[in-house]
Formats: sequence, structure tokens, C-alpha cells
Amino acid sequence: MSSSKRVSPVGNPRETTYDIEKVLVTLDPEEKEILEAFERGELKSVPNVEAELARYRQIAESSMKARKKDCRVNIRIAQQDMDAIKVRALEEGIPYQTLMASVLHKYVTGRLVEKASPPQKG
Repeated sequence: MSSSKRVSPVGNPRETTYDIEKVLVTLDPEEKEILEAFERGELKSVPNVEAELARYRQIAESSMKARKKDCRVNIRIAQQDMDAIKVRALEEGIPYQTLMASVLHKYVTGRLVEKASPPQKG
């Protein structure tokens, strides 16, 4: 990519433009793998993209209807645990309530895997 390539922020065209080479983005390993595959030309467009998007929207809607959240829970937990949950949710980019619901769902469906504790010294 040329260092002379410039990008205008969305919105007001009078705003300052940014040199795209100076914009830093942190990619996780999966995102990096996807970007590299794209740059190598390995990714192909799906035929009839609109139909595929509609199909996946239908699947997502059906899944959400099947798991309708219609039950409220009120629990007391240690402030330290709550703070840790909120930090973890921020790292994941999701609301902390969503993280808590996900952990509970994974637990009751047997998909929550406990990490093995390192051997204790002594």
C-alpha cells in the first residue's frame, strides 16, 4: 500500500485526513490469518451473496427464538469477582451480563471446560 494513500474520516469532509500507513490496528491470530489469506487471494466471493446473507439471518433468528431469554436472576457475588467479570467482558467486547449468561449456558450444557491447575510445589 502506498504511503501517499490517504483516508478521510467518515462524516465531515473538512475533517483532517489520516495517513492510512500510520493507523495502528491490533489483530488477533484469527483476524491476522484471514487478512493474510485475503492478501494472498485465497478468499472467494460467495455466489448469490444476498441469498446467503438472508439464509444466515434466518438461522440466527431461529436460534435466538429458540433461546429466548425470559427469566431474570438476581444473585449476590463478591465485588472482586464482579470487577473481574466486567474486565473480562471489556476484553471480549461484550456486555458483562452477556458474558455471565454465556458462562452459565456453557456450564449447564457441559461445554464449559475447566483448565487444569498447575502442579503445586512442595
